[in-house]
Amino acid sequence: MGRSSELRIFGEYQIFLGSGQDQLRDYFSTGPVHLHFPSTIKKLKMKVLTLNFLQCAVKSCKSSSASFPLHPKDCELVNDSVAPNLKLLQNILPRIDWKALGITAIEIILGKTSMGSKLVLIFEANYQLPPQLGFSMKLPENPPTAIQLEADSQMQRDLHILLIETQVSEGALVCGNCGHEYKIREGIANFLLPNHLV
Repeated sequence: MGRSSELRIFGEYQIFLGSGQDQLRDYFSTGPVHLHFPSTIKKLKMKVLTLNFLQCAVKSCKSSSASFPLHPKDCELVNDSVAPNLKLLQNILPRIDWKALGITAIEIILGKTSMGSKLVLIFEANYQLPPQLGFSMKLPENPPTAIQLEADSQMQRDLHILLIETQVSEGALVCGNCGHEYKIREGIANFLLPNHLV
């Protein structure tokens, strides 16, 4: 058998068979395989954290600041309980565009989503927004440092729920510059562009 990597799709799950896993590859290539996935394997969903790293793929939007962040539209949110991980939060905070995160969080809450009310309750007691928005939520003006985050368990919990547990399963992401919509289906955004936008 060669040592090339390959991707095999079984049902709804993708399994990457790297070049160092020849025995596993041989097992799968011997004929029909009946796989029994443990209940811990879940379908992938797009975390709110991911939205902080996506921008419009249209070439003319690359130079426009309005193409980031993409704006969630008609999103269906799900909550996936994940054990809190302080080190993960501390490592990702310096990489997050804090202003874009605030915009995304507000738009998700303003949208008619099933989890929106839960997020409002989480942030209501801690961060303030102007009263005309109908709820109070505002991330701190600057991202917390690792030391501040370690000392503030409430902020740890809130950021963990917003960034890691809150996930988009259906909906769309809209570019603020060109207005193109990237559909999200089963937690995966379709960034393939039609010919006239390439």
